[in-house]
Parts: sequence; structure tokens; C-alpha cells
Amino acid sequence: LLSPHELRRRVLAEPDRGLRGVFANALARGAGAVADAARIQAERRAEAARRLPIDLDALEIPCEEASALPALARDLLRRSEPMLRPAGEGWHDGLAASLARSSAEGWPSRLSSRWIEELFHPTRLTEGLRLSLGDLPAALGASSFARALSAFGASLAEEAAPRDLPFAIAHRPFDLRRARRAALFGALVADPVWNRHALGLGRDRARAQARDVARALLRSLRLDAARVHLRGALIEPERARAQRFEEHTAEALFGAPIPPSLAGVLPAITPEDPLRFLGVLLAAGDRRRLIEAFDEDWFKSPHAAAALRDEDSTVGFGARATAAEAEAGLAELCRVLGELG
Repeated sequence: LLSPHELRRRVLAEPDRGLRGVFANALARGAGAVADAARIQAERRAEAARRLPIDLDALEIPCEEASALPALARDLLRRSEPMLRPAGEGWHDGLAASLARSSAEGWPSRLSSRWIEELFHPTRLTEGLRLSLGDLPAALGASSFARALSAFGASLAEEAAPRDLPFAIAHRPFDLRRARRAALFGALVADPVWNRHALGLGRDRARAQARDVARALLRSLRLDAARVHLRGALIEPERARAQRFEEHTAEALFGAPIPPSLAGVLPAITPEDPLRFLGVLLAAGDRRRLIEAFDEDWFKSPHAAAALRDEDSTVGFGARATAAEAEAGLAELCRVLGELG
């Protein structure tokens, strides 16, 4: 007997396709209580916002044109479709392919905050800061290291925020600065230059591994785009919710929809979904600016580290983005993915 949480972990961690399918089917049959809890939470949140009243879009989507985000998510799905192929017949195959399990060269045997902080220690990026990365994931594949580096970037943004201001002003509840720093550092695992310098791979092997990792992360990003389209789906009537969930997960996973019984369970649907997706788009533009100012190995530059620290300590940085900035980030993201091939 396994809990839904444990089944979810095994669906993602199990390398054997047949056994993974068994876990996936069991999860779809047995996660009803978790799906109900997710739906109830969403309904209570919507009711609280109605009574206060609060404009949730204005709070949770730090973009001057919140309505532009679904269009950008749709554009990402359309433009990235030629870059990938279906991972298998089942929806769980697409999730497994997003782990980049086969891209294993150069990584340490286990994840630790010390390994991550030592990568950036020569740049003095974290000097004087006390970062807290929380519980790091098990090293299932390159995507696990991406998650850990994302936690590093998020913690860096939090700790480098202005210290002479009240906490509520320096740290917004839906902090775009935090989201874009998480995406900036998380994406390093798909950077050929970073694979050479941080993992010690040769030029050709670094590029090949970065390409494979980028394709895996793109699968996750496509699911993030689906989450943007699923915003508000949990409070819809059952039939409409199921239809919407199947439609958008099938598009993200190339025709293999996740069962509607898992709506809100896998993938989780949270208020932070638009913020996370917007952070990825803006981080692509941030990376381009860092390369232009400090070269391709900006992550090794003390000057780049100082620039990031200065930017994060600026009160207005990351408050809100424009649709034009998000569109430019999407164009840059697609350009980089296209170059990797």
C-alpha cells in the first residue's frame, strides 16, 4: 500500500517503463482525496478573494498585461513543437523524459548545497549572505540539479533584497525577481559553456549534453505553459474541468493526456504557475544581457556577480514586467533552443 505522494514520486523516479505505467495507473485510481483537497483549496481561495475583494490576476501575475500571458504560453507550445517528439505512448513517458536521466556526465553522486555554493564561491556572489536551499531533491537526473540551482537562485534573490526596508516592501508575495533568478540559475544545466566549466566536459560532449538537457527541460516548460492555461480550472464544474485538463495536458505531452482524476495532483495547479512561467521568459532576456556584458561564462565573473547583487538590491527591480519584455524573452528562449538543435 502506497500513499499518493509516494506513487507520484515513483512515477517520476522509476526508470522501467512497464513498472512506471503500473504506478501511474495506480496513482490515477487512488489520488481522489488529494484531487478533492486541491479543488477545495482553490474554491476557498476564490471565495476569499471575492469577499475581500481582491483582484487575483493583479496580485499573482506581475505583468502589466496579465491577459498576454496565456497567448505567450500558446506561442511557446506552437514554436517548440518541432523541437521535440512524443516520448512514448503514455503520459507518464513524457514526464519521465523531462528528468534528463541519461545526461549524467560530470554530476556529483548526490546533491548538496555545499557543491552548489562552491560553484560560485570564486565570484563572491554569495559573500555575506546566508542562503537556505531547503530540502534538495534526490539526484534522479539533470533536472534534479536544475531544481537545486533554481532554489539557489531564488534564495539568492531573497537574501540580496534591500535590508533597510520593511520585509513586506522588500519581499513581495508574488516576487518576480525571485522567479527570474530561480529560472536564470536553473537553466545553467542546459548551457554548453557551463557544462564545460562546471562539469569538466569536453567542448563537443558539453554541447551534446546541454542539448539533451535543454530538450528535457523544454518538456517541463511545456507543462508549465499548460498550467498557465489551466488557471482557474479547479473551480469549474467537473465535466468542464476534465475536458480542459485533458485538452491542455495532451497538447503539452504530444497527444497523451494526463487523466482528469489527477487534476491538481500531477501536475499541481497553484497560484504561482503564471509567475514561474513569466520568470522563465524574463530570465532568458537576463541571460542575454549578462552574456553581452560579461561574456558567455558570466557565471564565473565577479563583475557579473556584483551586477546581479546590485540589481537584486534595487527596490524597483522585478516589481512588474511588460508584455514586450516577456515577448522578447520568449523570442530569445526559442532562439537559444533552436541553436542547440
